Amino acid sequence: KGRIAIVDKDRNGNTDTVQAQELFGADVRGRNVVIFDDEADTLGTIIAAVGILREHGAQEITAACIHGVLSGPAIGRLAELDIKRLVVTDTFPLPDEKIALVKNKIEIVSAVPLFAKAIECLYNEQSLGHFYDY
Repeated sequence: KGRIAIVDKDRNGNTDTVQAQELFGADVRGRNVVIFDDEADTLGTIIAAVGILREHGAQEITAACIHGVLSGPAIGRLAELDIKRLVVTDTFPLPDEKIALVKNKIEIVSAVPLFAKAIECLYNEQSLGHFYDY
């Protein structure tokens, strides 16, 4: 059965520096963990979350986000980051040369089927409600 733990952070504006963190919820010691975030730009939040999860004994860590921007130092950081992989969608194009540097640590998942189904539903005047069923 899945458990939820939340990493809380403070950030001064829209910067790469996380000011403070706490872990709330389930005990992660000895558990495999998935970090979910909306966007991975410089990886500052993910790096901080990995740090606090490691401090609390998390075992294998996978990170996932919708938009894998991966700007500035992100590729170098990902290469060094102690995670199994980073899963991103293809909503933000990543150059092949960036992907090649971290090919063993990044997985790109297509968002096309989701958007296609949503467009099909709208075109056929069907509800999008089933997208929220889980």
